[in-house]
Amino acid sequence: MPRIHVLPDDLITRIAAGEVVERPASVLKELIENSLDAGSTEISIEVDGAGRTRMQVSDNGCGMTKEEALLSLRRHATSKITKLDDLESIMTFGFRGEAIPSIASVSRFRLVTRSRDEEMGWEIVLEGGKIVSEAPVAREPGTTIEVRDIFFNTPARFKFLKSDVTERTQCLRIIEEMVFEALSVTFHVQIEKAKPLSFNAFDMESPQDVAKSLRSRITETWGAKWGQGLALVSSQTPHFSLTGVVTNQGYHQSSPKFQLLFVNRRPVQNRRLTRALYDAYRGQLPSLRHPGWVLFLEVNPQSVDVNVHPAKREVKLTHENEIFGFLLKAVQNVLSQTEDVPVKLYAPAASEDQANVYVSSARFESKGSVQEPRPVLSPGVLSTLKEVYRPLSLEGRPPPTAGTLVDWMKSPLPEQKPLPGLRVEPMRAIAQVGKMFIVAERIDGLVIVDQHAAAEKIIYEGLFANFKATTPQMQMQLVPLTWEVAHSVASALRPHLEVFQTFGFLIEPFGAQTFLVKGIPSVLGEKFDLHSLLDSLSDVVLEPDDQRGGHERNFEHRLAAMTACKSAIRAGDSLDLIECQHVLDELFKLEAPLTCPHGRPTIIQLPFTDLERKFRRI
Repeated sequence: MPRIHVLPDDLITRIAAGEVVERPASVLKELIENSLDAGSTEISIEVDGAGRTRMQVSDNGCGMTKEEALLSLRRHATSKITKLDDLESIMTFGFRGEAIPSIASVSRFRLVTRSRDEEMGWEIVLEGGKIVSEAPVAREPGTTIEVRDIFFNTPARFKFLKSDVTERTQCLRIIEEMVFEALSVTFHVQIEKAKPLSFNAFDMESPQDVAKSLRSRITETWGAKWGQGLALVSSQTPHFSLTGVVTNQGYHQSSPKFQLLFVNRRPVQNRRLTRALYDAYRGQLPSLRHPGWVLFLEVNPQSVDVNVHPAKREVKLTHENEIFGFLLKAVQNVLSQTEDVPVKLYAPAASEDQANVYVSSARFESKGSVQEPRPVLSPGVLSTLKEVYRPLSLEGRPPPTAGTLVDWMKSPLPEQKPLPGLRVEPMRAIAQVGKMFIVAERIDGLVIVDQHAAAEKIIYEGLFANFKATTPQMQMQLVPLTWEVAHSVASALRPHLEVFQTFGFLIEPFGAQTFLVKGIPSVLGEKFDLHSLLDSLSDVVLEPDDQRGGHERNFEHRLAAMTACKSAIRAGDSLDLIECQHVLDELFKLEAPLTCPHGRPTIIQLPFTDLERKFRRI
């Protein structure tokens, strides 16, 4: 056999399938896009076994004749382009003619279709790309494609699929993209025999109708909480058009998962365009927080190259700099006009009779003026709450004041157990430096502790103590918190509710995409935002097996680490000496206090001998 030879057709098709069919979600994407290209106004989607077992997409589009259906099963057969010039003006989703034969080659495939010009439909069944049967059937005009047992004949590809939770979440994300893209189409979605989801079509005649319809569909898909946090975007120049919604300055997320950008109706990823949108929010969002958006950018098709990626996720733009400036200015103009944006402000208490709870309504105007915060609770109610939630103290000792600080420094050092590999004598907190570090004194030197890393470690170990205990320590909420999430998050969260409970979270389903948080771990502090914590935990749930270390253990570690990080004392928090001492005492009760859950050191030692050497005393 010569060293260079032509590959057989079945092997060529399998190779093409490797480019197009990455996971069940990529199959679902291709099938829905074909239905949209067929002019469908109603699409039904069914997913079983996270897409591994079965996926089905039915539509009421134009359908196909028997001859057209057979041609669609051949490689490079398409109705979208006929000549080279068509590549420069593509406005449809599919055009390569590889999706259907590639999907059929790695699955058990069934195609049922009927053209609007014919009275009878046809059913064609394939297995591994080979036609098994052809038969006439009765059907309304349109097409149904059923895909079963994906990768049944390519076990090497099958073993690289993620867990059911991850694959199901990916399928839901694709459905989210499609329901946002096709606002004039009705979608019926059935996932794992659960309660069906329906997204009704909207009538749209203007860009304003598109934006308003999009707001309604976002609240249906991601939750009603988004209804008050969105600003409408509608901007047009002779060359570009932008329509959609962005979140206002007071509504932000812990991750960028709620960001969708469509170029000529195609969901795409482009780092430079994403950078333009982030630049529009510069100086208006807290650190490490992300805006959300669903935006539709229309440009001249000849300035877009959609043929640079097999899955058509990435595009090249010939006027990227001009589009960058257009996006930046359009979103900046919208944000500058946003008024009465709700913002949480946290300020130190004015006296012992007031708590650090303030709410204000800030007006983001050109001068950036903000109204003065006002206390929410009366002093009487606050004093009652202080009796219920008393601050932590050290062995009943009151916090040091100016008159007692000398006595505090002269008091005996508290007892602490020695640590393996580290010589730890009893130590006393003597100062907080830079609102980040705790400086403590011991017999042979100084110890500097990172207050956030130390608090993280304390909470992390407390959570795993709950995990190992028969009954986890839990603080019940007087009023359960209503947690509303996107459908993709809800689907991923339900299988993990028992794991949450072992850590001390009592979370119960309360609808299709709503949960009640009735209890939280007792080890968590008081100065943290529970909404922000839950938002961050949803990111962990969406990718339970995405990191190293094995699925179950890894998920539990990341869940505990994220909880500890978001609820711990932060850099910038002011601590008095009693609170500093409490952090030290709790840290050195642990078996391994030297690193935080992320691997950063918690402690730095400065022996007196090193200081004496620096000052040339020895």
